Amino acid sequence: IQNNTHSGISLSGYHNEIYGNTIQNNGYGIHFSQYSSNNNSIYGNTIQNNGYGIHFSQYSGDNKIYGNTIQNNTYSGISLSGYHNEIYGNTIQNNGDGIHFSQYSDSNKIYGNTIQNNGYGICFGFSDSNKIYGNTIQNNGYGIVFNDSSRDIIYNNTIQNNEVGINFYHSYYSKIYGNTIQN
Repeated sequence: IQNNTHSGISLSGYHNEIYGNTIQNNGYGIHFSQYSSNNNSIYGNTIQNNGYGIHFSQYSGDNKIYGNTIQNNTYSGISLSGYHNEIYGNTIQNNGDGIHFSQYSDSNKIYGNTIQNNGYGICFGFSDSNKIYGNTIQNNGYGIVFNDSSRDIIYNNTIQNNEVGINFYHSYYSKIYGNTIQN
């Protein structure tokens, strides 16, 4: 699925599965265009050379993004706003930002990913109670960033060779433990 001006795949709704595709050279690789696109699964895809790799509109929840290669996208590999989403087992590399959660993104889990060579590896704004664990986050400008967030937990990650490993700005009551942070 390639060379589309707006989106390789554009949809809205619930309980959709997107898997086994190569999606490249589009404005958006995968674009969920409606608020509250919930319970969708995206897995086993190669998503590359788009403006945005995967983009969910606001208040999207209970989605699973796993086992994908997401690379060389201009803006974000994954961009979303929502709750109870899981992002795991992906390779996310060479994007403007690796994973970007915008405001009011609460109780999400990011685990078991390799996130490298992005501007920001993982970025949250105005978001609470998220868990980041078991990832390799390396060679990014910033490894993990939280702005105006609280009660987030970061544990058992390897965070290395970034300009800044972990940055909290105006964030409260969070826990950081068991990580390897080096270079």
